[in-house]
Amino acid sequence: MIEPPFPLAEGAEPHWIRHVERIHGEGRASIVNLDALALYCDCLAMYQEAMRLVHMEGMTRDGERGGMTKHPAITILTGLRSDMWRYARLIPLYDSAAEPGDGLESFLADAESWANG
Repeated sequence: MIEPPFPLAEGAEPHWIRHVERIHGEGRASIVNLDALALYCDCLAMYQEAMRLVHMEGMTRDGERGGMTKHPAITILTGLRSDMWRYARLIPLYDSAAEPGDGLESFLADAESWANG
């Protein structure tokens, strides 16, 4: 197995293994940006943790000055989604020969599986 170029964040290793196995199986292991893949996996693990917080605590919370405010994790989720999309394109996470275009369909299908799993 291909080792990550630096220690991964907690919870990122299963994503690394899953993507490395798929990328290796596609014969693309020598051409992908492993640093970007490791960062993608880190972001994905952090995204899942932030999503767990939102599921447990709700999307809003009591504001310091009264009223409701959005959960701080919502802002984190938004930033991580944007980062993951940039890393997915930089890696490239998906084989453009297998899926012409920018890989959006594969990215969304993959995101659906890990967001709900």
